[in-house]
Amino acid sequence: MASVDGVIDWLSEMIPQVESEVDTWNRLWGALSGIHGLGPAGINNLAEEYGTLKAVGTATEAELSEIAYITADLAPEVVAACEQWDRQVPDAPGDRVATDADDPLVVDRSVLRPLGHLFER
Repeated sequence: MASVDGVIDWLSEMIPQVESEVDTWNRLWGALSGIHGLGPAGINNLAEEYGTLKAVGTATEAELSEIAYITADLAPEVVAACEQWDRQVPDAPGDRVATDADDPLVVDRSVLRPLGHLFER
């Protein structure tokens, strides 16, 4: 059984890692989700192979087209999207709900879907 101090220490270590991973995915999704024909599976494969949007942007078209779901036609669009990314990350549904709440302690949880909006088809 973990002590309270142990849990606090673990959370203090893990929360920044989770936030970093979510930020990385949001950057990838924000930059690449507008490419017609490139879906969550392709973006996920890019994330797994390269880790960050910056790393994806340094890859060649030939290297990108070796990734599953990244065709030779999509590779130039991926490169262009990385170069043109304006560093804007769309708000998550939970952000809008929290902003619109009348009482900071009352949030309608029925519309909160952490990361769920990233996988809608």
